Amino acid sequence: MKRAKTLAALLCALCMLTACTGGRGASSPAPSPELSSAPTAAPTEAPTAPPVVVQTAKVLESYRAGDSISVLAYFTESGEPFTCTLPEGSKITPGDTVEVTFDGELRETYPAQLTAQDVTLKEPGNDYYGVWLAILTALWEEDPGLNDDADYFGFDLTGLSTLNAQEARILGTLFSQSLGKIPLFGTYEELVEQGYINDAELYWEDGLLFTLAEDSVADDRVGFQCSKWRSGLGAIFYEDSAFSFNSSGGADIEWGPMYIS
Repeated sequence: MKRAKTLAALLCALCMLTACTGGRGASSPAPSPELSSAPTAAPTEAPTAPPVVVQTAKVLESYRAGDSISVLAYFTESGEPFTCTLPEGSKITPGDTVEVTFDGELRETYPAQLTAQDVTLKEPGNDYYGVWLAILTALWEEDPGLNDDADYFGFDLTGLSTLNAQEARILGTLFSQSLGKIPLFGTYEELVEQGYINDAELYWEDGLLFTLAEDSVADDRVGFQCSKWRSGLGAIFYEDSAFSFNSSGGADIEWGPMYIS
């Protein structure tokens, strides 16, 4: 009996010891990992359309460049000259007023350069610029001895109504540029005042004065006179001349008598 009680007491103590050990040694459950949210993609911006600029311009010349046709023109609002290649199929001729569509970028040359997206006719016109350029060229080539050592070209274009002031300035500037000369603008008296022409000796040592003037303008026929002057004893003059536009869009020049001094 005493042995049974001892065995029961041992079993009870063993159970208590096991319970205490299990409580102290049991590990705590691992914390649940926090769920991170998925990264949000940055909003994508819609592609920006290239800028579009539309300006009115006047065409002064056209010329072939490879398989394309390019034009010299100027913006009627700012007066700035530029060149561009006409889009394929454009039916534009010198003298026309057009609308030019481009990206607003002007390459800084003289004239400026731009890439035209579209050139559309706004109003047809006559090629007065081209005729006056041909007359200047004829004066330059006539009596070439007067041209020797001329560094300056003076232009008195105040007698023209078929070219506005900006067109006249572009004409003189680009004509001079093509021959490596320095352009000046003014009458004989103004160039004397500026010190270029020696009025006492009637002589321009290093320049030529070109004068273009209209006598009449009627029904696309223009009467004119013109001259190239170096000195009182070195000049050529044309009087009673005229030009008119023909059915093909070109111009016929009728030269009047020429005088040489």
